[in-house]
Amino acid sequence: MISRFSVLYLINRGNLARPGGFGARMKEALEDYKVPMILYILFWVMLIIFFDIKFIAVPALCFFVTSSILFISNKKIDGVTGDIYGAAIEINELVALLGFWALQWI
Repeated sequence: MISRFSVLYLINRGNLARPGGFGARMKEALEDYKVPMILYILFWVMLIIFFDIKFIAVPALCFFVTSSILFISNKKIDGVTGDIYGAAIEINELVALLGFWALQWI
């Protein structure tokens, strides 16, 4: 779930590298900025209420990774594409799994 929410951040904040591609269709579908951000905030509230406070570190780390992906893609190809969205999902899944695994031992 964390990795999917990270893509909402990329869709809303990223510029389009290819206006006619899959990323453009995703951005058009989620043009209303309020809905994804409300879901993102709701996710953070649920995480705080239902889990231990130490688990906030993993979504924060995924947010940092997503921001880094956005920065790098803006620098290299002047925006994001559908491939960047997919890569961000996979990278954040790995980061979240390793992060939660590491928190298990704390």
